[in-house]
Amino acid sequence: MGSVARSCKTGSGEEGGALRPEAAVRYLGAAATYRVSVAPRIHLAVLSVVLSTHVVAQSGDDLRDRVVTKAGIEHRGRVWSRFSPDEIVVVRGGHRERIARAEVREVHTVGDDLREFFRMRAALRGNKKRAWYLVEWAASRKLPGMARLQALSIVFDDPDHAAAQRFLGNKPGPAKAGKPTGWRWSVAGRPVSFAEFERHHGKWGRELALTGEHFTVRTDAGIRRAVATLFDLERLYLFWEDTFGEGVRMREALAPMPVYVWRSLLQFPALTSKRLPYYDLQRDVAMTYYRPDGKRPEQLFGVAAQAMIYHTFGDVRPQPNPRHACAWAEIGIAQWVEDAFDGPPGEAQPLSEARLSGPAAGAVLAAQPRLKFVVHWHYELFHELSRRVGLRWDTTRALVHFLMSQKPEPKLRPRFMALLVAAFQQGQGDSSSTFDRVMGMKAEQLEVRFRKWLRR
Repeated sequence: MGSVARSCKTGSGEEGGALRPEAAVRYLGAAATYRVSVAPRIHLAVLSVVLSTHVVAQSGDDLRDRVVTKAGIEHRGRVWSRFSPDEIVVVRGGHRERIARAEVREVHTVGDDLREFFRMRAALRGNKKRAWYLVEWAASRKLPGMARLQALSIVFDDPDHAAAQRFLGNKPGPAKAGKPTGWRWSVAGRPVSFAEFERHHGKWGRELALTGEHFTVRTDAGIRRAVATLFDLERLYLFWEDTFGEGVRMREALAPMPVYVWRSLLQFPALTSKRLPYYDLQRDVAMTYYRPDGKRPEQLFGVAAQAMIYHTFGDVRPQPNPRHACAWAEIGIAQWVEDAFDGPPGEAQPLSEARLSGPAAGAVLAAQPRLKFVVHWHYELFHELSRRVGLRWDTTRALVHFLMSQKPEPKLRPRFMALLVAAFQQGQGDSSSTFDRVMGMKAEQLEVRFRKWLRR
């Protein structure tokens, strides 16, 4: 097994190379009011966190999911469309195999094992003697990302845990006067102390890249923060599946979704002077940062939710000029997800119901924005230099809270899910006629109910 960390040479933009400098979001460049930042040259100093024998997502031999038919035939691969009502699609070696749902007896996926991992992690929290068991369990279930995260969390608490250190590929340092000098991590093949390892990767250009099962976090904020962030993101993915799986006929994200986290707002490649985190659709990267007093990255769940919309709501394919299909829903869902989580970094837990703040609801109620215009707001309006940007964020936040609430309008959530299918899977975007048809009423009628709900 290789070392847990390697610094890679500059190359041509492939893994281990360098990306060319480019505008952070090209599709905003035409608007004169925007001050579009140029993203820094990013050298991929990779923290290798996937067991070499299980780097499967890119090689096409990922066989971790299992579908068993009533006839007893087992199909291995990755289940891409578990929630389709008619068929289950299994991806294997670049090919898609379609199995009629009526013929299926059993489905077991990476997500099922991931859910069990988090259940056991919660049950064993504080039990340091059993923490290593989770590493072995995750490795046996072929969850290499979670096994590495758990091993890293062990060595943070117990640097002398030999099994965890060896699992990470680290080696004991030379003894001095018969006493051990600690474990050695690796930077560009050179053994270094943990403190040196942290210093080396504490600058953008030599940032860490840490991979879980569904996300890759790239950050200069330190490995402890990276581990906590990935634990939170993987927990978010399960919440996402629970919330949207059936409703939008969610597709599995088969490749890790990148999330870039800057340790400081000063280095963050912001779109405007408002310095809001964002999802760069063209580069397919969620971008955020730490505030000086921030416990976790700013709007972490929100920018990750935007990435998941395009990876799990629709069949994402490369496009020369991608556009945000339904910006008001995208931004609103991002904020709703932010309001749905609580807990310390690395131990995020979903609330029983997302909480909308009183000031946000009051601001929307006072401004009374017209929904027939809201549904046509395009993505750039949420990142321009305007005093109304805050109101737009509050409006979409409150609107999605209203649509996702189970009371007093329980029929709105399934209708909203159907609208998301129309927008992101069927390419109907922000069509007014689609909105009226799917929601079962015109925007003006929904607006009356929305205002009544805000007054509650």
